[in-house]
Amino acid sequence: MKKTEQDVFKLYQGEKDNLPWNLILTEGYLKAKFKEKLSWFLCINIQLLVSENGSISNMEDKILNDMEDDLYHKFKAVDEVYRAGRFTHNGIRSLFFYVTNPQTISSTLNKIIESGSQAREFDYRMERDPEWKGVREILKIPNL
Repeated sequence: MKKTEQDVFKLYQGEKDNLPWNLILTEGYLKAKFKEKLSWFLCINIQLLVSENGSISNMEDKILNDMEDDLYHKFKAVDEVYRAGRFTHNGIRSLFFYVTNPQTISSTLNKIIESGSQAREFDYRMERDPEWKGVREILKIPNL
């Protein structure tokens, strides 16, 4: 199967407030050609189980990765979606997506929340973002 720009990720790591963080962005995020079409930014914040030093176990990482993949596939079944990346820090994993139809995605997320079927609790916010500045603004990274 041919890889797309959403299949190639770039990893950034660091420390903030004495806690580790990592940012994974799709390589095509900054140069995506269809920003105007996918103009709604979706940020999902998932509560994590973390150790005292702020890191997560391999098991927790697998649970979160599976949850992210499950959400992505549910979104793809109802709308066009671009998985931009994720940020993990201080007990929260934030997932970043761009979508075309916010009502459809909100409905899908609300059904998931109401069913209690996800492995971890989460909340979300969605806003119009045709310039794709959402990740930059959340992370306060001007050169991203």
